[in-house]
Amino acid sequence: MDYLDEYRKSTGSAENMRSQIQDYIADAARAKLAEDKALAENAVLRREAAALREQLAKERQRETRREERAARAAAETAQEQSTAPETPAADSAQADETN
Repeated sequence: MDYLDEYRKSTGSAENMRSQIQDYIADAARAKLAEDKALAENAVLRREAAALREQLAKERQRETRREERAARAAAETAQEQSTAPETPAADSAQADETN
């Protein structure tokens, strides 16, 4: 009788262990799937971030070129104005004569 009770207890313990191991394996499989999904999403986000950084760098280069062109145009305009003959006084004298 004692042997039968010991056998039943050990069988119950073994079943309990099997159940716990199966639960552990299922949890591990779910965790692995979640990890794989997170890694894939991470890779996608890294590619998107790299593309956005590249796009931002190009936009900054365009803006810098625009600013440089604007500065050159302003410098050329200033240079043209400084080398142009001074005629505002003559123009105002002519305007006075016509009035």
